[in-house]
Amino acid sequence: MNCSWYIQGDYGDLITISFQNFDLENSHKCTVDWLMIGPAPKREEYRMCGSSIPQPFISTRDHAWIFFHSDGSSSGRSRGFRLSYIRGVSNYPTVVCTL
Repeated sequence: MNCSWYIQGDYGDLITISFQNFDLENSHKCTVDWLMIGPAPKREEYRMCGSSIPQPFISTRDHAWIFFHSDGSSSGRSRGFRLSYIRGVSNYPTVVCTL
């Protein structure tokens, strides 16, 4: 399974992505199931797997890509993830969403 989401802010916004839950199948270098966050589809910046809740990700641009991949072999043992994001200038958020 492959899923992707694109978050677009206004010019000058930063995107902050925070995790409430995180449980993906763990593997060496996160090659089986993984979540990746970055500024462009082909540029990996933040790749994660396992069950430790990742630190918040703060974009360097006014947008961010989120990619999720699962090979389906965990057979429901992993619970997935829950994240939220804030887009806004500095410490003044304009939109809060939960995926």
